[in-house]
Amino acid sequence: MRLAGFSVRRPVAISMFVLVFVVMGSISLRKMPVEFIPELNFPVLFLSGRYEGVGPEEIEELVTRPLEASVSQVSGVKTIRSTSQYGVSSLELEFEWGTDLDQAMGDIREKIEIAIENEFLPEDMRKPLIYKYDPSDMPVSFYGVSALDRTQRELKEISEDDIRPVLEKLDGVASVIVWAGGEREILVAVDQARLAALDMNLSNVVNIIRTENADLGAGHVVQELRDYNVKIAGEFEAIDEVANLVLKRDEGKIIRLGDIAKVSYEDVEETAFARMGLRESAMIAIMKQSGANTVSVARQVRRALDSLRPHLPPDIRIDEMFDSATYIEDSVRNVRDAALYGALLAIFVVWLFLRSYRSSFIIGIAIPISIVCTFFPLYFMGISVNIISLGGLAIGVGMLVDNSIVVLENIFRKLQGGENRFVAAESGASQVALAVTASTLTTVIVFVPILFTEGIVKVLFGQLAASVAFSLVGSLIVALTLVPMVCSKIMNVAETRKLEASTAIMRAIQKRYEKTILWALAHRRTVLLMSIGLFVSGLALLVPVGADFMPQSDDGIFAVFVELPGGSPLEETDRLILSAEEELIELPNVAMIFAMGGEAARHTEEMVPNRGTLFLRLVDRGERDLNTAQMMDMAREKLLRLGGAKFTLTQMGPEEGSSYGDVEIKISGSDFETLRMLAKAVETEVSSIQGVRETTSSIEESRPEVRFVVDREKSALAGLNAFQLATMVKTALQGTVATRIEQYGTEIDVRVQLAESGRDRIESLENMMVITPVGTRVPLRHLVDTEFGESPAKLHRESQRRLVWVGINRSGRDLRSLMAEVRGRLASFPLPEGYTIDYGGEDEDMRESFVNLGIDFLLAIILVYMVMAALFESLLHPFTIMFSIPFAITGAIFALFITQHTITVNALIGVVMLVGIVVNNAIVLLDYVQRLRAQGKSVHEALYQAGCIRLRPILLTAITTILGLLPLAIGLGEGSEVRTPMAVAVIGGLALSTLLTLIIIPVVYTYVEAFGQRLQRIFLFVFHREEVS
Repeated sequence: MRLAGFSVRRPVAISMFVLVFVVMGSISLRKMPVEFIPELNFPVLFLSGRYEGVGPEEIEELVTRPLEASVSQVSGVKTIRSTSQYGVSSLELEFEWGTDLDQAMGDIREKIEIAIENEFLPEDMRKPLIYKYDPSDMPVSFYGVSALDRTQRELKEISEDDIRPVLEKLDGVASVIVWAGGEREILVAVDQARLAALDMNLSNVVNIIRTENADLGAGHVVQELRDYNVKIAGEFEAIDEVANLVLKRDEGKIIRLGDIAKVSYEDVEETAFARMGLRESAMIAIMKQSGANTVSVARQVRRALDSLRPHLPPDIRIDEMFDSATYIEDSVRNVRDAALYGALLAIFVVWLFLRSYRSSFIIGIAIPISIVCTFFPLYFMGISVNIISLGGLAIGVGMLVDNSIVVLENIFRKLQGGENRFVAAESGASQVALAVTASTLTTVIVFVPILFTEGIVKVLFGQLAASVAFSLVGSLIVALTLVPMVCSKIMNVAETRKLEASTAIMRAIQKRYEKTILWALAHRRTVLLMSIGLFVSGLALLVPVGADFMPQSDDGIFAVFVELPGGSPLEETDRLILSAEEELIELPNVAMIFAMGGEAARHTEEMVPNRGTLFLRLVDRGERDLNTAQMMDMAREKLLRLGGAKFTLTQMGPEEGSSYGDVEIKISGSDFETLRMLAKAVETEVSSIQGVRETTSSIEESRPEVRFVVDREKSALAGLNAFQLATMVKTALQGTVATRIEQYGTEIDVRVQLAESGRDRIESLENMMVITPVGTRVPLRHLVDTEFGESPAKLHRESQRRLVWVGINRSGRDLRSLMAEVRGRLASFPLPEGYTIDYGGEDEDMRESFVNLGIDFLLAIILVYMVMAALFESLLHPFTIMFSIPFAITGAIFALFITQHTITVNALIGVVMLVGIVVNNAIVLLDYVQRLRAQGKSVHEALYQAGCIRLRPILLTAITTILGLLPLAIGLGEGSEVRTPMAVAVIGGLALSTLLTLIIIPVVYTYVEAFGQRLQRIFLFVFHREEVS
């Protein structure tokens, strides 16, 4: 090949060419962002519509269903999920992967405008908001601010006034969120009777306070050659100004706000609590800007907090609960170290076999050059440094030297034949150029099907494919240019003698192989039957090996969601969670516990006094002997003994799954009460299955409810509507923030609310006076009918049907076998007509991903066959090479079984990779067989000779690849769960396939060659009969 000759004759040019790519790769590496996994931009849009004062069932009927009907017509919509709760309708729109979400948002806005114009939506509801899913909405780090003798109010003030402003100034920080209770406000507690005597509503009081608290510019005036700005100063500066606010004049008497209301500083009713390490705490979450470097942002935050600590009160502690940068840095460092150790092992194997430092040096420079050059195209593809892209390089380390080893070994043989170093370098590289090119192409082309895969598999493993592909192409170029050039400079005959003298181990292996190959060729049927038996035994292990969607991570942090019976007050939730903290802190390996409840329980403004959450952070992985899943089991046992609430444990981290559990059982139908009963029955049915640790349900306990049903005829005669009445009642009960007053550098809410004596009983609310627009007084009971009942907290829908979820969290059992039993149990489950059961969560993801990867596997086989057929100009002999693949599958299954790993997406990616890897050995072998056949050798003679000569490079390439993957397969350090199954599958498949390739492929070749000769005779007899004679 001309490329090898050019490299030998133009060493300086080749050196500069390689150096350019090394420099560009180094620069690219410095500029690439560092993440844990590739950014997952899910094709999801969210739609939110608010309709104040309306219950879940009315929201579903008036808002949710019309919105669903409108947006379902948008192109690309795959699934519509909705939640209807008090005053809010929320829709989640999942699109097909590849959909232009900007275009979809425009289409949705257009459909909503049409719905509003046609009055499909209530006229007085707020216009629905549309927003995208943004991965940056997840905090990059959490910190707790605590002290022994401080209240939550003090901790919140310190967090908001001293810490948040510093962090928000950092580059890449979008916002800093503080969660804590203990706020104060100015409460205007209005006396109902006095207010009614003035013919005023609460809304009148709110509007007066709001309009009076204002500083307004009124223009300017010129006087005595000076231009003065004119400003009306009306902002409140003290609480007394609020109390002295004039409401109206009544028969010459001034009525002030303080005459009808008590105006005072009050603690806001506690709706949340937070603790860290059993101490009162405020929680700080740092949100990064979209596109910002996660590691860079988290590092800046860490440094800023270290600098800030000396300036805070000495009793204030800032503890890290979760810092994504630490996990990412540890994970990336572990992958980098695995790649480094793999490279060193590969170099050591070359030295062990060849006992030549010069040869080891050549291989040693080929690896880093191929890796560094890979970062150049990765940077321009927008790929970050993460455990997937680096994992691809680590997996490719052992394969990077394959091409160089084959070229180097052939050059050695040429030197042994008496050729000088220049001729040997050129001819040796040229002779195997076709084989190494075919090997590289077959390995690279298996990743092409991933480009056509949809979903998370493409997003995650597309970067792995790019890393492996670019590094292998780089290694091919290095093998055909740099290796022959360096060999022509530093190799000599003395080295070949050393090689000849130092192959005692290789000679012993070769003698054993010579006997084996001769026996195999003499007992072909026996070999084939044994091979088939081995393959079938591997398939039989598929059931005990089991299958999961993704391997469970061990990131050292998990959450406990606590739900008390409906109606439980916040004080009871706080007491129970404190007991849980005291129990869990005694567990081994627990570094920190953060607890929160109420509004903070689900990071929402929704009042949920009966819920709380505990976050448990474990000590570093190297300091504990139990993984996260085992620690969760221990925590689960303690919490079950505690009782008093429902505890749901879930592992946190970048790949956190569904909020309802590992598996979602979706029950759909029309009637909510029927769905509720079915959900409870299904939950009871599946909870007894082995491996089910706990079950959850989307059904929340119905809350006691008093409904003031508006009499529309009476309210219309009074000049009022439902929205106005709902606003009045809401202000009476919850209060309305009329304005804010700035004091001591902070703003305090001024809340208008009915005095407690006017809202402590339902009868008091019914007797609340409502002032009509014409000034008449009407009790609320004359405008509404009072009904008592229960109401669902939320109503869920999917694909425009009501449904409920039953979630399963599992432990100690693989997903496939668990779901087989779940489906078996529920197959005979009695369902009313019109009700169905479906499955989602990890089970749905696993089935979709396995189907996609199965198609990728078949496409990879077809593409590899096409490449080999084109390169060897043969339609039959590529089939011989393809016989390596079944035994690669068998080896992968054996390896997963021995190491107790289940079949996951990661492992299947390794199996797809094996299609391109394992055929390389057969290509190297059959390429030489064909050369010997062209020289006139018989089939058996060519197979025997080719096997003996190609034994060394085949073993070398296989062992270097296996040892290069060994550090990944051992699985030490954070993030190893993602890459270990893949490495184990490749090692097992390559090891078994290599051993069998050297024996079975020659046997198969004899059958294929005989079959090919028969086909050729038939072809000649049919189309060229004159040539047969």
